[in-house]
Amino acid sequence: MKALKQSEVNELIQFHQSGQFQLTEKKAKSLLEDFPQELILHNILGVALEAQQKFQEAADSYRNALKIQPQFAEMQFNLGSVLYQLGDVAGAIEQYQKAIQIKSDLVVAYFNLGIAYQSESQFDKALSAYRKAIELEPGFYEAHGNIGAIHLLQGEFDEAVKCFQQSLNIQDHARGHFNLGNAYRNQGHLEEAIQSYRMAIQMSPDDAEVCSGLGDALWHQGNIAEANQWLRHAVAIKVDNPIANYNLAIFLHDNKKFQEAYEFYGASQFKRLMNFIERLNSKTGRSALYTAYIKQNSLIFLKKN
Repeated sequence: MKALKQSEVNELIQFHQSGQFQLTEKKAKSLLEDFPQELILHNILGVALEAQQKFQEAADSYRNALKIQPQFAEMQFNLGSVLYQLGDVAGAIEQYQKAIQIKSDLVVAYFNLGIAYQSESQFDKALSAYRKAIELEPGFYEAHGNIGAIHLLQGEFDEAVKCFQQSLNIQDHARGHFNLGNAYRNQGHLEEAIQSYRMAIQMSPDDAEVCSGLGDALWHQGNIAEANQWLRHAVAIKVDNPIANYNLAIFLHDNKKFQEAYEFYGASQFKRLMNFIERLNSKTGRSALYTAYIKQNSLIFLKKN
């Protein structure tokens, strides 16, 4: 009886690791014609499809793997990840919970479960999931950051600052400085916010939202000329970013450049953005853009746990 060679599996993994996702997909599908019950082939195919943003096909591949081995926690996690990408939050939550039931120390499953709950504004459940991830992995700086994001949304700015600082103490990263700047901005501490935004820009100079946040803070500090530069730079970086367009629009409107402001209001997809801001304002008194770190990188598992 013909058996799948380890060299063939290794070749697939090498293709994937070198970013040849289409080739990985093609080769995996070819091998599956001969070896339809090989779990690793369904796993590799799913990962390759996910890398190409073929999320529905990736979900099908992970489901095929789970038909072969239902008690595979990591594959339940992978399926949850693509379901989240497909907008099926309830389905993602169910898969993460299944992964945790099978493997209670699967840290990334708790983290992604927290993100799923957070996206549904189920903040208590999200906090519980993030704290469990930190219990298992104290250096999980993204989880500290997301706890801070929830405090920020709930108007608990002092707690948000503490969490963001704790995250940055573990790992110095641009999004941490950006979120810390948002917390300071909500507290009305403009100078501290500006310093945090500048730190974020040093690490991530092409982030439109960070540049826009800096411009907004500079404007409210009274530094109109530099604010204008950063707000325009943010839109230049990403012309379709709604936050960057909106911040520039209100800046221009305030400076009586009404026609130009109107153009950027349109680009900000104003109605959708206003609904978003209104929802956040009910929690914070001011729009607080937060960043959730989504560990959604599906993995190739060679062992059948």
